Amino acid sequence: MEQQAQGLPPHALGVGRVVVPQGEIDSGRWGTVLIVDGQGHPVALRKAEFGGRRFLTASLLPGADPIEPGADRTHLLGAGRYFCERSQWQGRPGVAVGVCPDQGRLTGWLHVPSRADMAGPPVLLEAHPAWPCPCEPGRRHQWFVGGEAS
Repeated sequence: MEQQAQGLPPHALGVGRVVVPQGEIDSGRWGTVLIVDGQGHPVALRKAEFGGRRFLTASLLPGADPIEPGADRTHLLGAGRYFCERSQWQGRPGVAVGVCPDQGRLTGWLHVPSRADMAGPPVLLEAHPAWPCPCEPGRRHQWFVGGEAS
């Protein structure tokens, strides 16, 4: 089922565990991520416009932090030209998303501490046109607390 039908926040791409494709690690680029479900299958991402400047973020879902279950944590993974590419996770095909930084760096495109912090628990992956983003805060908050958007 496409996640768009689930009433996700406006800039949401999907929900799952953030993983870095092996090719990104091997190349040192660290430029894309996939989200996978509990069984390790890549999640189908919500449709989005590619090519423009975006801010890629990952937010812990409520209760996902074992130390502070009520914590609202959003990590900026990177900023730049937004793109997607075919990839795979543990031999399973999927679509990875990333941002190409404006500085023209060839490696280290995504923020290393954020990747490490977000590697285990489920997150909401989003691509914002601005950061911080004024994206319908009421709708986003309602989604996080489990209610429907008004």
